[in-house]
Amino acid sequence: EEFMSFKKANPGFVEVDVNEMLYLPSGWFHEVTSFNVLDSEEADRPGHLAFNYWMHPPDNDQFDKPYRSSFWNEDWSLRNVEERK
Repeated sequence: EEFMSFKKANPGFVEVDVNEMLYLPSGWFHEVTSFNVLDSEEADRPGHLAFNYWMHPPDNDQFDKPYRSSFWNEDWSLRNVEERK
C-alpha cells in the first residue's frame, strides 16, 4: 500500500552502444542485461565490460540538495573544475 503508484508505472528500455554510458540517479530501480554484440564493428575484438560506480546515496528529501552534509559541494569547489575548462 505504500507504493500504490508503482502499479501504474511504465517500464523504460535503453540500449547503450559501444563507447556510450548510462547514468542512473541514486535510488532508481533498474535491471540490466549486458552482453557483447558479435555482429558489431568491434567483433574482431571480442570482449565485454560492465562497470558500476556507486556513490553515497542521498540522505535528504530535497531534490536540489540531496545531501545534508556540505562535503560534496566543498569537494567540488576544492577541485576548481570550472577553472580547468
